[in-house]
Amino acid sequence: VVSTQSTGDLIITTDSVGTTGGQEYLKLMYYTASGDQAGGTNVYFWSPLEYDFEYCTSNAEFAITPPTEVEKVWRISLDQESLNQKLYCNDVLLADITMSDDTCTRATWRDYWSQENEIT
Repeated sequence: VVSTQSTGDLIITTDSVGTTGGQEYLKLMYYTASGDQAGGTNVYFWSPLEYDFEYCTSNAEFAITPPTEVEKVWRISLDQESLNQKLYCNDVLLADITMSDDTCTRATWRDYWSQENEIT
């Protein structure tokens, strides 16, 4: 189930559980108005759950233990001005990053996460 709120946040409900060697994941990609990739967010339903911000960070475990309920309501918010992205699960803030040279480990992050990209 995918929906948006008046805030512009994206809401996705999942019922996947983390499993060793699991193949399930949530993938959200951003695109420019001309159809070019402009970043994204991935959540991997492994054990333990992992995530990354496409073209910015590598896979990592959440610093905060995600809720254990099977049904999870993910809320993803992106402030295009500041390039800040937040990832919530069942209203628990799991990740909060502002894309920058200090936070992104991939050298080409600016090619995708850019204020000029008009992310849609």
